[in-house]
Amino acid sequence: MASAAPARKADPDQREQDLIWGILLAIRAQSVKALDNRGGLLHRVLAKVLDEKREAIGQALGFVPTPHPLFGEFRCLIEALDEAHRADLIGFLNPHYREIVLKVHPDTAHQILQDLSQREELSRELAERFLFHYRQLISNQRD
Repeated sequence: MASAAPARKADPDQREQDLIWGILLAIRAQSVKALDNRGGLLHRVLAKVLDEKREAIGQALGFVPTPHPLFGEFRCLIEALDEAHRADLIGFLNPHYREIVLKVHPDTAHQILQDLSQREELSRELAERFLFHYRQLISNQRD
């Protein structure tokens, strides 16, 4: 049985972080070990997922995160990755290449995912779409 998650603040920043952590944990629960973020790849993928799942995310969070209007980066993604690194959920193999290693065991990722305030089903759905777009963009980069 899942243990209760520690009390978490329900402000917009925390809900955004839970959204990103939910996606990362659901990806790791599928045994994916690392994600490449060269050239802001994860920001581009997140933009596609948010656009595609706008309604479901809006219902879950009460809003949909938006990228920086000039740079296209999501502040919530940067902050969630920093917090995940501090919590030792992820690591960075090489800051220059920005390969992100998902450090937790898939079973642990599943357990943490169940404890997040966000719905596990939504996280898994968003992770599926995230991996779909991620793999498409990685494939396009290699061609």
